Amino acid sequence: MTEEKVRKIRRTYQDAKALDSKITEAETALANFVELNGKPDTLGYQLRQQYGQMTSVVSGLRQQRVDVIAKYNARSRQITRSLWKDSGLPYQLQITNDQVGEVWE
Repeated sequence: MTEEKVRKIRRTYQDAKALDSKITEAETALANFVELNGKPDTLGYQLRQQYGQMTSVVSGLRQQRVDVIAKYNARSRQITRSLWKDSGLPYQLQITNDQVGEVWE
């Protein structure tokens, strides 16, 4: 396997793990917002707008993570097991308990 392919797979793996942190931060910010301001149905117009933007950010990050995982898994499947040289990377990724999970084979 070329070193460039290994770098791409490693970078995609790191991107997926980084998205977990971003999602956690966005969810925490959203929970803090609700705790401070109340439930969405009790908010005024501006606060509802802000709540909607925050939920959109969380949804967008989750979708981005799904896309990155799909990219990682596609790249991983292109490489036969006999060529897999980087023992520090899992064979595939999946979402488990709303976090990136790893499949080692």
